[in-house]
Amino acid sequence: MGAAVLVSACLVAPGNQDEAMPETLESVRTKHDLPAMGAALITKDKVEVFVAGYRKRGGEERAQKSDRWHLGSNTKAMTATLAAVLIEKGVLRWETTIGEVFPDAREEYRNVTIEMLLSHRGGFPPPEGTAPKGMTLLGVHNLPGTPREGRAEYAKRALAQDPHVKPGTQTVYSNMGYILAGALIEKKVGASWEDLMRTHIFEPLGMKSAGFGPMIEPWPHTAGGQALPPSRLADNPPVLGPAGTVHASLEDYAKFLRVHLGFSDLVKPETLRRLHSPPGGESYALGWGVVERDWAGGKALTHAGSNTLNYAVAWLAPERGFAVVVVTNQGGDKAAQACDSVAAALIR
Repeated sequence: MGAAVLVSACLVAPGNQDEAMPETLESVRTKHDLPAMGAALITKDKVEVFVAGYRKRGGEERAQKSDRWHLGSNTKAMTATLAAVLIEKGVLRWETTIGEVFPDAREEYRNVTIEMLLSHRGGFPPPEGTAPKGMTLLGVHNLPGTPREGRAEYAKRALAQDPHVKPGTQTVYSNMGYILAGALIEKKVGASWEDLMRTHIFEPLGMKSAGFGPMIEPWPHTAGGQALPPSRLADNPPVLGPAGTVHASLEDYAKFLRVHLGFSDLVKPETLRRLHSPPGGESYALGWGVVERDWAGGKALTHAGSNTLNYAVAWLAPERGFAVVVVTNQGGDKAAQACDSVAAALIR
C-alpha cells in the first residue's frame, strides 16, 4: 500500500488553499528534485487542483491541471467499488467463492470469497510474489491474448500454487489477490474488468480522462529521475489491471473519491460502510487502509500506489467531509516523502 502513514497529528479545518498551496507544492517538488507534482483538496462543494513542475525532466512543457496521473494501487479501491456495484445489481455476491467460479482451483482456495480477496485475506503472497511461481513480471507482460485472456491464464497458474498463508487467517497485502478478484468478476459476469470499470465506474461518474496503463502526459520517471517514454513496458502488465493500472486527471479521480466521502449515490450507504469496515478488526478494509486520526474526526481512509515510475497517495476524512490526494510522475522513496509532506500541508 505504500508509506502513507505520516499524516498523524494535524487538526483540520479545510479552507482556501489557492494562495499557499502552489508555493508549497513547488517548494516540496524542488526540495525532492521531482519533475512534476499535483495535488487536490476535495470537499462537498468543490475540488481545488494544483500542479507544479514539468511533464518531463529537462523538458519545457509544464504540468497542467488536466494531466492524467498514474494511480497505481489506488486502483484497488476502484476494483472493490466495482464489485460492490455488481453486488447491488445482483450479478455477484460478497459470498461468491473461488470454487464456484474456478472449480479447478486448489482445495485450499475454494472457500475464499470475493470479500476475502478484496480485504487481502485470501492467502496470497505479498507484492514481491505478484508473478505466479515459475514466472517473472516480464513473463506476465507477455501472456498472450487480451488482458482478460491473460488474467484467465494467470488465475489458472496462481490457483495451482501453494497458499502463502492459510486463507482467512491473516491479512497479507497482495496484488495477486486483487488480480484474482478481477479474474473472478470477469468470469462470473462475462465481461472484461476494463469494460466493467468503464461501464460501472468511469461513465456514471463522468471520469472522461480515466483509462489504463502508462500516461502520455506527464511522462513517468524512475526513482533515479530518468524519464521513460510512454510504452507498453512503462507500467505494470495489463493483466495486473485490478491491482493497479488506472490513470486519471486529479479532477476525475476526485469524482471517485467523492463516492467514498458519501457525496454520490453510486452505491448505497450500507454498501459504503461495508467497503470501509476491516474484517476481524484488522486495519485494511476493501480497497482502503483504515486508521484513526484526530484531524479526520475519527476514521480516516488512506491508500498509496506506485508502479515504481509514479506515486500517488490519498487521504479521506468521511466524518469531516474532505479528502486530499497528491501525485508525482516519479517513483521511489523521495516521491513518497514529498507526497506525504504535501498531503500534511493540505490537511493543515
